[in-house]
Amino acid sequence: MDGTQSLDPNVAAIQRKLGERSKAGYSKYGVDTTRKDLGEVEWLRHLQEELMDAVVYIEALLSSVSLAIEADIRKRNSEPY
Repeated sequence: MDGTQSLDPNVAAIQRKLGERSKAGYSKYGVDTTRKDLGEVEWLRHLQEELMDAVVYIEALLSSVSLAIEADIRKRNSEPY
């Protein structure tokens, strides 16, 4: 192992995804995170926006999962023993 690969398959999957995301971002925007045109406040705003998007995704999934769990509970409660 050369130090860049992990024995943990989950870490390895994340490493692959980060590499893919980096290539896609550079292809789309033509810059990477070493760019010098953004200051710390702009980077923090970008992070805040990404995290707010993540919270929206979490809320949507929680709602969906909660509805599915509630439906399953109702189904189980209505089944005869």
